[in-house]
Amino acid sequence: MSTHAPVPPAPADSSGALPSGTGPSAAPGAFPTAAPGAFPSAAPGAATSGWQGGSRPAPRSGTAVTALVVGLLALLGCLVPVLNLGSVGLGLAAVVLGLVALRRLVPPTTGRGMAIAGIVTGAIGLVVAAAMWVVLVALGASVDEGDLESFAEDLSVGAAASYDCATLGDEAVGVSATEAAAGDPTLLAVTEAVVVEDHRTALTLPTDGEEALVLSCRGTATWSDGTTTPVLTELTIDTDGGLYAAYTQE
Repeated sequence: MSTHAPVPPAPADSSGALPSGTGPSAAPGAFPTAAPGAFPSAAPGAATSGWQGGSRPAPRSGTAVTALVVGLLALLGCLVPVLNLGSVGLGLAAVVLGLVALRRLVPPTTGRGMAIAGIVTGAIGLVVAAAMWVVLVALGASVDEGDLESFAEDLSVGAAASYDCATLGDEAVGVSATEAAAGDPTLLAVTEAVVVEDHRTALTLPTDGEEALVLSCRGTATWSDGTTTPVLTELTIDTDGGLYAAYTQE
């Protein structure tokens, strides 16, 4: 029966190192590994370090953007006739929206500059449009009513002066076609007309609802029943400048 006694370790040399070939050694190609849990891991949901695509832009006030857009519309339309009436309302709306936007701005929301720009453009559009309407109203008030009546009279007199016996005869034919009584012959033409009375060069509008004679002519009338007779045509004017043609068979 053999016995095995433990072998004592080899003595260390003077440097304290163990002799070669003794003591624990790692297997060729093996690397020491850390025990499970030796290094802490990131908690679930925790942010990791490193670039993540840049910081997120701050939100912008929609009310400030609206104020700027409305203010620009008011500024663009304030010099355009008729449209500048809308600029008054748009300018007022831009000022109100800009003030509301400034009051509601809370960091990190941006838009202070746009809100101020909306207030400025809206105020300019409002003031310019209102000033233009004041000027237009003042100009309209400065026109004398008598001047308007004189202008209308000049137009009427000028229209009356353009008539002659030929055009008056044509007007008489038109009157006959629309106003002749049933069964009566209608006037077809007026020929060989000559002036009987002429007030075209010194014509003024009558007063008190009367009519004034402008021109009268005498000529030969051809009727729908084939007859011809002398006819007197007349052009008159009323107090409103209305012109009327009439004819009388002679």
